Amino acid sequence: MLSIINNLSNINMFLILPFLVSFCGALYLANISNKLKKILPLVIQLISLIFVFSLYILFQNNVEFHNVIFFSQNQDNTRIPEQNDFQTIKNKDFVINTNTSNIYSNNTSMDITNNKSIFSIAFFVDKYAMYFACMIVFLWFFASIYTIEYMRLQYKDNVKDVDRFMLYYHLCVSISLFCVFAANIFTMFIFYELLSIFTIPLVCFNKTKIVRKNITIYAMTLIGLSSCLLFPAILIYIDKIGTNYFFDSYYINNILKSQNYSLISILFAMMVFGVAKSAIFPFFSWLPKAMVAPTPVSALLHAVAVVKIGVFVIFRIIDKIFTVQNLSAMSIFGFFQGQWLMYISTFAILISSCYAIIQKDVKKMLAYSTISQLSYVLLALSFFTKEALNVAFLQMVSHAFAKINLFFIAGILYIYKHDQSIDSFNGIVKQNKIIAFSLIISVFSIIGLPFTMGFLVKTEILKLSTNLNAIWIQIVLLFSVVLTSTYLLKLVYKAFFVNPSPKYSYHLYNINPYLTISVLYISIANVLLFFLL
Repeated sequence: MLSIINNLSNINMFLILPFLVSFCGALYLANISNKLKKILPLVIQLISLIFVFSLYILFQNNVEFHNVIFFSQNQDNTRIPEQNDFQTIKNKDFVINTNTSNIYSNNTSMDITNNKSIFSIAFFVDKYAMYFACMIVFLWFFASIYTIEYMRLQYKDNVKDVDRFMLYYHLCVSISLFCVFAANIFTMFIFYELLSIFTIPLVCFNKTKIVRKNITIYAMTLIGLSSCLLFPAILIYIDKIGTNYFFDSYYINNILKSQNYSLISILFAMMVFGVAKSAIFPFFSWLPKAMVAPTPVSALLHAVAVVKIGVFVIFRIIDKIFTVQNLSAMSIFGFFQGQWLMYISTFAILISSCYAIIQKDVKKMLAYSTISQLSYVLLALSFFTKEALNVAFLQMVSHAFAKINLFFIAGILYIYKHDQSIDSFNGIVKQNKIIAFSLIISVFSIIGLPFTMGFLVKTEILKLSTNLNAIWIQIVLLFSVVLTSTYLLKLVYKAFFVNPSPKYSYHLYNINPYLTISVLYISIANVLLFFLL
């Protein structure tokens, strides 16, 4: 497998992944037997899983890819990329072209396009894109197994709609991968908007009055804010900076040299608030309302796409567009120069946790929990350091593995108990121990208890806040752990210490094995991540 990948071109190697995912979704609408519809997508998913981890091995070990960009000087001493400025090499000690004196090298990234026009579609891969793609494909593999069984059990008499649902489901994952591999903010915006559009049919799959009402809020919030804030900010940024490529972010120094901090601050705020998919405060009400969708969609929204892509876009904006060095230098001037992100993140952690405590519907509880946990990501990003970027990224991964499992468990209980309240968790340890102990692993990880990935991440955030001498952040974080424990340990208590309702006493003994397998293997992966980090 490694030798095959080694001979592929750079574009084929990485962009083949989202196309594989799309092809997998298209099979559900193909004129083939139901048996083949079960087998062929599974085979393609397995190939995709092997493929992405083979790329990961190549990326990490002997076959490293390095992006070397050659520049020339113009009259005002700004560095301008030349037309053929990208060279991909497999040995960082060997440079093919040395015809210029100024070289910008990024030893953990690989460019896969040569088109440098401002409104071009371009892609590249760095370590964060590689890790994020691995996470998406891994979770997609098990989520697809779970989703097709869930939908066929829940909507037995609606086979055509289920097949159409699976097509949109896979397209959303494919679009997420394109967004992750985006090399400029224009490409990222295009696929960010496409993701909003293609999730609408998934969220409104249950065609009821409340669904139609909530999908309007969902669409208006996500598409409206990105159109009114994010897109204008991108146009202004391109106009002022002259480029939109991530690896050209040094151009922003021209504005900083003129001490035009207000412009940078406004653009930064417009971009961050324009990414409503991140469920940033105060634009998070759409997320609990989107829980009218089938449970696999809720899992997709929270763990694989949508909110994860939202925070990843903000991650890119901070890391590649404005850079942590520039934002850190600006934030010392006060609240409006960047410190506001820290304050609204800590407030969102507390307020969303309080909302989660009072919820009776388990999916809405998990939705508010997602808002709280992703606010940890935004909080870490607001520290504007390289270490904070790594911690924020790990929080995204940690939350994805834990939250998708909680939604899967809630979906299983809904199928077999027809109950979406927290009381559906009553006594599940007596009925299905795999689900019960998977629940413990996911809950403990989100809370941040010892020997979980969540513990590592939250400990690092506390350390970062200590370096900033921000005692108030440490107090908020510790209090948020108490709040998170209050609503999540309630599920564990009901699962282990409350007897199930007599009418549901037998339902969980014969769960569809495909549903259980997905929950089990993601739980195992969650545990292994703790020991691998």
